[in-house]
Amino acid sequence: MTVKKQYPRAPAAKGMRQRVARKICMAVALAFCLPGCTEEPSETTEQRKPEGPPAQATSTLDEGMSPTDHNTQMMARVDDQVITAEDLRACLRVRPLPEHVADMNAAIRDRLEEVLIRELLYREAVHLGIDHQPQVRQQIQGIVAQVLLQQMVEAPVHQTQITEAELRRYYEEHRSDFSRPEQCRLGDIFVAAAASLPAVEREKKKERAKAILAEALAGKAKAFSELIRHHSDQPEAHRKGDTGFFDVEGRPVGLHDELITAAFSLDSVGQILDRVVETPDGFHVVMLAGRRAAVEQPLDQVRNQILQKVYQDKLARARKAYIQTLWDQADVGVNEQALTEMSKGLTAEHNASFPAGPLR
Repeated sequence: MTVKKQYPRAPAAKGMRQRVARKICMAVALAFCLPGCTEEPSETTEQRKPEGPPAQATSTLDEGMSPTDHNTQMMARVDDQVITAEDLRACLRVRPLPEHVADMNAAIRDRLEEVLIRELLYREAVHLGIDHQPQVRQQIQGIVAQVLLQQMVEAPVHQTQITEAELRRYYEEHRSDFSRPEQCRLGDIFVAAAASLPAVEREKKKERAKAILAEALAGKAKAFSELIRHHSDQPEAHRKGDTGFFDVEGRPVGLHDELITAAFSLDSVGQILDRVVETPDGFHVVMLAGRRAAVEQPLDQVRNQILQKVYQDKLARARKAYIQTLWDQADVGVNEQALTEMSKGLTAEHNASFPAGPLR
């Protein structure tokens, strides 16, 4: 007669259902996010049958589950799948116990039951063929591929030592990343006047800019930001009248040379240029909104930052080389006709889902 497996401890029915439901949720989460609940493959988790005749199915350990050594000690089983002490320790490393544990035996038993539940769920999923569903296979492949790269690429790279010469070479080659030239920032009231405008019309625009400048210099109890909101035609490069910081070459925002010259001619923040700046696309009334002194960070100040960047570069090169080796060793082929047909079909689906609208 077959005896159904039961949990070792049997609380009240309602409490038991809540407890089992909680553990199933946790086990599903572990199974989805952390397949195997182990940090690295272990041959102790391979399927193997206990010696001797099969024992009667039960959720508690029987005499046939005697320890063999520290790592392979049998903690439990699900049919012929053995759960070893190392399996349980690996799971505890991934999901440690709380800082304060009142009953260690009960806490460990809880974790073991979660491992058993996960094993049951995994077996059922395999039985139903869920592991062969395309989306699930993609997730499994992604997780396994990431572990492979961690073990075969990332771990060896992190074991290497970065020399002082490598750090200094990177610093010299990327010196601009650790320095900044003097920079200015402008508040800009822009009066649009395309170069293609008739001279008379462009002159009218210039006169308007001069009137705005007079108002700005006079003060009239208005902040420069209010004048921007009231008068500016909002150029595409800096729509709210704020150019952002830029150096003597206009980087990184990109400005007309006339504006750059005007900015660096001003002495103090808040100073308004006493003339209108003319550019090919219009006229500008500008105020110095900010100034930053040049900065150059020495190697010692950015050593840790460079160390991380050097490791990242090494990882990227090692990963690319490793993948290229696997690619060269394999017989990789692409069905171009099928790919083209799929592309056409997906294009039609995409256009149907996202019809073209006006550009913004």
